[in-house]
Amino acid sequence: MNSRNLVSATVAVVVALGLCLLDSPVAAPVATAAAAAEPIVNIQVSDGEELGPVRAMVDELVRRGLRATLWVSRSDLTPEWQAYLKEIAGKGYEVGVKVDADISKLSYEEQLSLAQPIAGAVAACTGKRPKGFRATSFTWNDASVDVADELGFMYFMASVGSAPGEFDSILYFPPKHGFGVFGVTRALYPDGASGILCDVPASKRMNSKEYLGLLCRVLDDCIATGKALVIEWHPASVTKPDPGNPWWQAFIGFLDYLESRRGDVWCATGEDLVVFGTACDC
Repeated sequence: MNSRNLVSATVAVVVALGLCLLDSPVAAPVATAAAAAEPIVNIQVSDGEELGPVRAMVDELVRRGLRATLWVSRSDLTPEWQAYLKEIAGKGYEVGVKVDADISKLSYEEQLSLAQPIAGAVAACTGKRPKGFRATSFTWNDASVDVADELGFMYFMASVGSAPGEFDSILYFPPKHGFGVFGVTRALYPDGASGILCDVPASKRMNSKEYLGLLCRVLDDCIATGKALVIEWHPASVTKPDPGNPWWQAFIGFLDYLESRRGDVWCATGEDLVVFGTACDC
């Protein structure tokens, strides 16, 4: 069986199981057939030392009713962080585990020692086991697969094209493992280079207006082709929530455009994307 057929077959199984077994607030909206038929847009927010910028970005998403994924990279969460994670999880937003390190050269034991405390802290705040796992720059190695198995993750994020075996879609289900692998959507930057839709690398290759235009064009393409769209934002660094920050303006501009296409897309979490198995090779 070729890789495309393998992915399609696995997706069918995961969808069937997911509809029967998922019982979390995050999964509640997946019961509608209309939502399942629409391309998924998964907005991802990476945390930072301070809660303020993260809260501002996520609260903007909550205000608009755009569900998303928040990555948490520490286990020593302050009471304010703990309360906020509990709050947003209760509203259907996903909280995932991010190891703030390049884990490509780390052993299984080293990766587990970094990921497990964060997973425990997230579970203690949200009341549910986190489903997503990633590291800095989406690095990973073979040991990461075993860590994902050990901690019961539903998916982990990897650099596009770095999952084991040959495949032609970002969403990939490694044989004999109970999780999916996918990455942030890639697109052609204005200079012709291929890059991920993340504000950090994009800010080094284009200005905020160019990035906003690129995001809108890719969104239109994903709607036309039925492919999912995965975008990452960093409120603690590039896209600081300041009206005078052009990258914050790009974030708000994209949300405005996304809302104008609300009937054509479904804003969801990484967990939802894996459950429905939407191809995201746009």
